[in-house]
Amino acid sequence: MRNRSAERFLLCVTLPVLELLEARRILEEMPIYGTIRGFPVHMAIEPVKIPQNVDVEDHIIGPVTLRQLFLTLGGGGVSYAIFAIMKKAGALNIVTGILAWTPLILTVAFAFIKINGISLFHFTILLAEKSQMPPVRYWQVRQGVHIRPKGIVPKKAKEPDAKTSSQEQFNEISQLSNVLDSGPILSEEKSSTAKPEQAALATAAHTSTPPETHGQ
Repeated sequence: MRNRSAERFLLCVTLPVLELLEARRILEEMPIYGTIRGFPVHMAIEPVKIPQNVDVEDHIIGPVTLRQLFLTLGGGGVSYAIFAIMKKAGALNIVTGILAWTPLILTVAFAFIKINGISLFHFTILLAEKSQMPPVRYWQVRQGVHIRPKGIVPKKAKEPDAKTSSQEQFNEISQLSNVLDSGPILSEEKSSTAKPEQAALATAAHTSTPPETHGQ
């Protein structure tokens, strides 16, 4: 049991060390891509070469490419077939000859003519796409049109008029003075109305009591 435990302990200690040594060996074999703060940076894979000039076609016969050669041969074959058919039919003249060799002329034009570095075939495709898409509009000021930017001026709050404010104050003061003046008058009116009532009550009480008899 002790031997097994010792073996397990050695395996647990030595395996990480061996893994670190193997990883260090692999890193040393890898190419150094660069350095960051003085430390070498390794790449796990070799740098991939990105192909350039993919659009450039391979030249077969001098400046002629394979595409140009196929287009020319195809157009020439079609034109020769039309010319042979018309010749056998006996309908060959200047007009039919021009019509017969028109495919060859078109294919040669599509193969060799370029406009601003673009082949005629791609140029016609771009024209067709442009006809389907909405045109781009550019804004430009014409001559004789003057544009004057108008700024937005914030509106000022209306200040209260001095006359209206003084009139309101005068009305408030007059209302207060009327209230103060009407206070005592109301109390006198109440007292004047209360005196006849008290007198009537006193007379009624006096008549209801019998007269006192002397000598009883």
